[in-house]
Amino acid sequence: MQIRNYPSFDEYASALGHPSLRLTVLGREVRPWAMGCCVIDSIRIRWARDGGPCLLEAVIEEHGVGLVTVEAPRKVSGNGVLLGVPSVMIIPGFTEVRAVSLDTVEWSSVFIPSSRLQIPEEAEARPLPVHVMVSMPAGNQFPSALSRIITAAMNGAFESNPLGQREAAKHLVEAARELLWPPLRSGTETHHAGRHLIPRREILHRIYKALESSYGEILPLDDLAKTAGISIRTLHNAFIEQTGVSPKRFVRLRLLNTARRELLRADPGHTRVVDIAAGLGIWEWGRFAHDYRGLFGELPSETLRRRS
Repeated sequence: MQIRNYPSFDEYASALGHPSLRLTVLGREVRPWAMGCCVIDSIRIRWARDGGPCLLEAVIEEHGVGLVTVEAPRKVSGNGVLLGVPSVMIIPGFTEVRAVSLDTVEWSSVFIPSSRLQIPEEAEARPLPVHVMVSMPAGNQFPSALSRIITAAMNGAFESNPLGQREAAKHLVEAARELLWPPLRSGTETHHAGRHLIPRREILHRIYKALESSYGEILPLDDLAKTAGISIRTLHNAFIEQTGVSPKRFVRLRLLNTARRELLRADPGHTRVVDIAAGLGIWEWGRFAHDYRGLFGELPSETLRRRS
């Protein structure tokens, strides 16, 4: 596994290579982004360092289960729940996930195909929810196993070593199975962090959907609150808790990120910055340029020229 540094979140997001991925920067980048990835006996393992606060949205369009561990407790939320210590975010295949980093954090992930998991028969009728586990089953080795395997991969231990790959993958799968289905064997319930998932998850889901469907229109906070069926105060508290910024600030940041994506895709020979801004409902061009530069460290025109 070779760890590579990326000078900006644009290159980092591109390197993730996920077709449904959407990354929204929530604050000024403070250090290079970094990532390494390897495949060990059909199991995909990734280590990464986010270079600043951000919102990651994606759908895992594969049969299997993703598991994510984070090195910065209480600074990352997954689908509306803050990760504690120790904690693992569980993401079943074909599930929508939203993860918010409130700071620069390091995280590790593994995706195990269904064929390798050998899902217990009694679990077939009980799909895994997207949740955060904060109480590890006694003796579970998943976090430490993943950490050791990543360290070994960084040191080249699995290069031209198929036997070592198979043994490492087998150990990781066994630890993951114990983590995923302990209630089926122990009769105990899995504990979750923070508040119940559904209310917070549903609130933010409705807001995101409203923002997606209002392309070119800036929605007032009153309308967003009505869309979610909540008060302005609840809307404000939900965003502060889950994203670290107010809903007004979040809407502005999302708009700036959308503008950046459009600028990076545009042909500078046929498109002006004001055309893209106007298409997004932005008419205060001076303020737009000021806010854009404050977030991304360059003017919108400089981003557009990079395409030439």
